[in-house]
Amino acid sequence: MKSRPVQVPWFQELKGSLADTYALPRPFAAPQKESAFLGYYGTKFAPFRRAAIGLGIVMWVVFFGWDFHHYFAEPEVFTPKAIVHLLATRAIGLLALVLTFCFTLRERFNHDRYAHIILINGVVAAHLCIVAMVAIVPAPLNYVYYFSGLYLVLIFQFGFAHLRSRSVLLCTIAGAAAVVFMQFMGTLDIGATFLLPEHFASAVFYYLSICLIGFGICVKFERYARQQFDSESRIAAANEALVQQNALLERSRETNRIKSRALLTAKEEQRERAVRASQDKSKFLASAAHDLRQPMFGLSLSLETLRHALQKEAIADAEKILDTCQGSVKSMVNSFNAILDLSRIESGFVQPEYTDFDLALLLEEIRDEFLQFAVSRSVALRCRCRQGMFVHSDRNMLCRAVKNLVVNGIKYSKPKGGGKAVVILNAIRLPTHLRIDVVDNGIGIPASEWHRIFEPFVQLGIEEPCRQNGLGLGLSIVNAMVSILDEHRLEMKSWVGQGTRFSIEVPKSAQPARDAPVSILASVADAPPSTILNGAYVLLVEDDDRVRGALETLLEQWQVLVESAASLAEFAALIGEVERFPDLVVTDYRLQGQDTGADVLRLMDAAWGARENGQRIPVLLLTGETKAAEICERIGAQAYLVKPVQPAVLQASMKALIWRSRSQAENLRSIPG
Repeated sequence: MKSRPVQVPWFQELKGSLADTYALPRPFAAPQKESAFLGYYGTKFAPFRRAAIGLGIVMWVVFFGWDFHHYFAEPEVFTPKAIVHLLATRAIGLLALVLTFCFTLRERFNHDRYAHIILINGVVAAHLCIVAMVAIVPAPLNYVYYFSGLYLVLIFQFGFAHLRSRSVLLCTIAGAAAVVFMQFMGTLDIGATFLLPEHFASAVFYYLSICLIGFGICVKFERYARQQFDSESRIAAANEALVQQNALLERSRETNRIKSRALLTAKEEQRERAVRASQDKSKFLASAAHDLRQPMFGLSLSLETLRHALQKEAIADAEKILDTCQGSVKSMVNSFNAILDLSRIESGFVQPEYTDFDLALLLEEIRDEFLQFAVSRSVALRCRCRQGMFVHSDRNMLCRAVKNLVVNGIKYSKPKGGGKAVVILNAIRLPTHLRIDVVDNGIGIPASEWHRIFEPFVQLGIEEPCRQNGLGLGLSIVNAMVSILDEHRLEMKSWVGQGTRFSIEVPKSAQPARDAPVSILASVADAPPSTILNGAYVLLVEDDDRVRGALETLLEQWQVLVESAASLAEFAALIGEVERFPDLVVTDYRLQGQDTGADVLRLMDAAWGARENGQRIPVLLLTGETKAAEICERIGAQAYLVKPVQPAVLQASMKALIWRSRSQAENLRSIPG
C-alpha cells in the first residue's frame, strides 16, 4: 500500500511560510567561505548597484524641477525661505548620492562589506533628506508631494541596491524610527508640524506595508544567492578535484613514460659507456705498453752494449753507455708515475684537501722551479701576479696542474719566424674567481684538434713521437685534476702559428684581498704625488644619470676638471669642443643602445690618435661585465675597474694612470732627437 503524505494544518503552513520569508539567512559556518561569498556577492551585483545609484541621481535631479514647479504654482505655501531650505536639502542629498557613486567606482566596491558601507550611507542620507524636506514643507502638502519620496527610497533600498537582509532590516528600523521621531517632535510642539494625524496613520500603514513586502523579497533574494553560491562552490570544488585528479593521473602516466624512456636510454648509454670504456682502456693499455716498451728496448740494448764494453775494459765507453741507461730508467720512472697518477685520479682514489692560500706565492714558486728549464730551452718564463690574491683549492693538485701547463708551454714554444720564445704565467681577478693563464707563443693547435688535446698519449704539433716531450699525459692529468676540484674550470684557446692559452678558474677564498685595479700591469718608479689630480682634465662617459652625477661631484671634490657625456653622440660632440688634450678618459662599457666603450676608444683614435709625443690618452674602463679583463684587453683600454668601485680605489687608479702617462711623456721628451 502506498503511504499517504502527512497533512499539515493550514495555519502551521502559514506560520512556516512566514518564518521562511522573514527569517534572516544564516552566514556560512566557515569564515573563509563567508568571506568568499561576500566577494562573490559584491562582484556579481557591483554593476547593478552602480546603475541603481546613477538612476537615483537622475531622479533626484529631476525632482529639482518638481520643487521649482511648486514654488511658482503655489507661492503662498512655498515661500522664498521655504524654497531655499528645500533646495539646500535637495542639494545636500544630491551631493551625498554623487559621493556614493564616486565611491562605487573604486576597486574595493567589488567586495560586499565595503559596498554595504557605501550603499547604506547613501540610502540613509537620501532617507534623512526626504524626512527633512517633509518637515520643511507645510502640512498637508508635505504628505501629498514629498512623503511619497520615502517610498522611492525604500524601493531602491529593498531592490535596486541588492543589500543583504540584515543590513536592510537595520536601515528599515532606522528609517521608521526617524519618521516616528519627527512626528513625535511635532506633536509635542518641540519642532515644526511633521504630518497631520490623519495623514500620519495612512503614511505609517503604507510605509510598513512596503517595508514588509520589500524585506521579505530581500530575504528571499539573499537566501537564493547563498544557495546559488553554495551550489557553484560545490561544483567548482568537485571540478577542481577532478582536474587535480586528472592532472595527477596524467603526471603519473607521463612520469611512467619518462621513466621507461629513461631506463631504456640509461641502459643503452650504460652499454655504450661500457663498450667505450673497454675500448678506451684497451687503447690506453696499448699506448702505455708501446710507450713503455721503447725505453725498455733502449735499456736492454744499452745493457748489452755495456756488457761488451766492460769485457773490453773500455771504461770511457762504459760510462757513456751507463749515462744512456740512466736516461732510459729515468724516462721509464717518469712514464710509470704519470700513468699511475692518471689512473689513481680517474679511479677516484685521490680526494682534494682544500685550503686558503696566496696564489701569487704559488705561481712564484713554479716560476722559480722551471726558470732554469726554460733557459735551457731558450724560453723566457715570466710571471705576472699581485700579492694577496687568495684562493680556495687543493694547493698540491693546483700546483701540479699549473706545472704541467708550464712544462707543456715551455716544450712547445716555437715562435713562427724564429723569434724569442715566451711563456707567461699570469693571474687575473674575476668577480667570484681568479683565473690562472699559461700563455705561450708556440705552434698553436688547430681548431679541428681541440677535442683531442686532453686525451692520453696525444702529442700534437710533432711529426713523430718524441720521448723528450713525454708520453702526452700532461694535459690529461691537468684535465682530470681540475675535474675533481669544486668550482674549478679549465679552458683553452689557441691560434695556429701564434700560440696557446690555457686557463684555470679557481674560486676566491674568504681571505681579504687588496682592492687595487688588477688590470694596471705597468707601474712607475715613484709613487704618484698626492696632488696629481689637482687641475687634471678628465672626460667622463656614463649613460646612467645618477652614477654620472655622483662621479662628477666626486671628481670635483678631488679638484679634477671634469666634462661628461651621457651617450656616444654627446661624447662625439664633446670631442669637437675641447680645447686641450684630456689627462684621462673614464668610460662605462655598456652605453645606450648598442654602443660600448670600444666605440669611445674608436672616436678617440679618430679624433686624437697619438699626441705629438707619441703618447695615447689613457682610458680607465668602468664595467660590471664578468669578463672585464678580456674586454679591457680586447678594446685596448689601459685599465679597468669592476663595479661597484670604492672611491679610494678609483682615486688610486686615476692617480696611477695619470702619473704613469706623464712620466712616460717626460721620458720621451728627454730622449735626444
